[in-house]
Amino acid sequence: MATGSKWTDQGSFGGQCNGSKTPHSDPVLQYNYEMHVKMSKKIAQLTKVVYALNTKSDEHEASLQALKEAHQEEIQKIFSETRGKILQYKSRMGEEMDMRHQIQSLEEALEKHKKLKDDILTNFEMYKQQVEEREKNMERDHAEKIMALSREMFDIKKEFENNLQHFMEIQRRLEQDKQSAITEIVKINQESESLQEKCKALRGSFDERYKLEEKHKMEILDLNQEMECLKSEKKKLTMDFEKKVNKLQSSHQKELEALKKALQQSVTETLKQWQIEQKKNLHTQETTLQIKLQKLENDLDAKGQKMKESRNQCQRLQELLNTAELRVQDLEKQLQKTEKKSATSNTNLKRMDDEIQVLKEKLLEQEAEILHKADEIKALSTSEQKALAGVEELKNRLSEIRQQLSVRDQKRNKDDEPEHSQQLKQVIEILTREKEEHQKRHEEDLKKLKRMAEEEKIRLKEQLMKGLEELVKKHTAEIKAVQTSMEMERKRLQQELQNQLDEIKIKVENERKQLEKEKEALFNRLQDSFEEISKMETLVNKSEKGIDQVDTNTTHTRENHKRLLQEQEQAHCQILELQEKLKKQNEQHEALVSALHKEQEKMRDQLSHQLDKKWKEKVRFDCDKLRDRLKKEYTAEKESALAHLQQEKEREMKVLQEKWQNTVVALETEVEG
Repeated sequence: MATGSKWTDQGSFGGQCNGSKTPHSDPVLQYNYEMHVKMSKKIAQLTKVVYALNTKSDEHEASLQALKEAHQEEIQKIFSETRGKILQYKSRMGEEMDMRHQIQSLEEALEKHKKLKDDILTNFEMYKQQVEEREKNMERDHAEKIMALSREMFDIKKEFENNLQHFMEIQRRLEQDKQSAITEIVKINQESESLQEKCKALRGSFDERYKLEEKHKMEILDLNQEMECLKSEKKKLTMDFEKKVNKLQSSHQKELEALKKALQQSVTETLKQWQIEQKKNLHTQETTLQIKLQKLENDLDAKGQKMKESRNQCQRLQELLNTAELRVQDLEKQLQKTEKKSATSNTNLKRMDDEIQVLKEKLLEQEAEILHKADEIKALSTSEQKALAGVEELKNRLSEIRQQLSVRDQKRNKDDEPEHSQQLKQVIEILTREKEEHQKRHEEDLKKLKRMAEEEKIRLKEQLMKGLEELVKKHTAEIKAVQTSMEMERKRLQQELQNQLDEIKIKVENERKQLEKEKEALFNRLQDSFEEISKMETLVNKSEKGIDQVDTNTTHTRENHKRLLQEQEQAHCQILELQEKLKKQNEQHEALVSALHKEQEKMRDQLSHQLDKKWKEKVRFDCDKLRDRLKKEYTAEKESALAHLQQEKEREMKVLQEKWQNTVVALETEVEG
């Protein structure tokens, strides 16, 4: 604009000079003419300069057009990159939505798992209470049974001692009866010599009968059923014997009166011999009685040992119950530990819920950031549009300048054209080089970031796989260790129970064999007693021709025999009751052992199932935790990489804007200059 005003002033001044040239031809006019020539030359130079400026402005406009096209291409590239990133963000948003759906499904699964766990815990508590009540009932029943058995054994012992005392009294009575019978026989021998042989036979029969009665005393435990038949036969024999004795008494009195006188001389000698023999017999009977007493004492000792063994067995059963209680307590402790572990898992689940809420909040923040970035991209697009509008304004200004300088272009010298064109070319080359370097650097940064992202992705995958493998190995090793320990404990308990059952079976079998042996021995004794009774009956039949006083002895011995048979029946009934009680106790003990064994198997199966389930849940929880941690690391690194890319992009945009502004300012200064 200043050059235009100068040019108009000079034109008007030239016009004045030319107008004043014709009428005046003085030196002043000549001087004006020379000035006019100089001014015309200057105008010609200015036109050349204007022409050169017009050409330079055209070249500069062409360079600006090229720069504008390059800038448009860069803007298009930036738009394409931003579109691609927006699409990536959208795809990531879709992935995040999928993650949300997965999180919701996991939350639903966790709620179901909590419900199942609560149901299992309630069922387990109910089962635990049932088991405790059952154990208490079993312990109470077992204690009551043991007390009842101890009372019964004490009563049996008292009854046995009373029976033994009663047997001793019977033995003393029999000895007294024996002494009275001996005195009576002595009197009878003094009365008649003819009955000496009969008295000897009767003495032998009485001795044998006394021996048989002593044997019956020892065999009173198992002779009930057999002696009933003997009772009936004995009654018949006694009736016959009484009849025969009555007949013999009547005949014997007559014979005694005739034989008294003849036998008085030989009675003294026979009595002396008989007394000697009687002393010998008494001595032998005393020895046999002592042997029988020793046998009875040995039997009492054996029964006392059996009582001790039964008490020891009861104590062992009590110890087994105590060990079972201790094992149940150990199992309860293990259950408490598992409950604590489940509580810790619940806390971990709560913590996972909190982390999920935090992740949701982070996702919402990321959505807000993405929306903010989209707004920033929109703002960048508006700023780019503003820059394009500024470029248009600059183009308009350049067109105006070109119109103003179109007149001067014709008068500009051609010497300045190559320098200005070279400067513009250098500026264009510098700008193109900077643009290429910037593009290369931008591409290298993008490649580097992509490579880093791929490497980080591969590293995270490898880390995840290694962590999962280590977790799987660790948990498999722990599960195997727990399974082996449980299997060893199960085998040990099973072996202990089997050993105890074997010992109990062996003891029961030995007792059964011993009872069978005693039964056989008693049966043999019964057979021997039958034989002796038959012998005694023959002797009684022979002695029916005896003296009158034998009747009293036979009635007395008959009463003693009946009393002994009754006591024998009572003892046999008591033995049968004891055998039934022992049998019931053995059956109850076997049922208790089998029930405990089944209960232990059931508890072991439940514990193994619960442990497997807990270990699976723990492995799943650790895998989920590792997956969440890796996802968090991946999202954090992704966010940092995106933030870095965004910062690089913003910095590059700022640099481009600054360069663009600098180039525009430089061009404006050049145009104005």
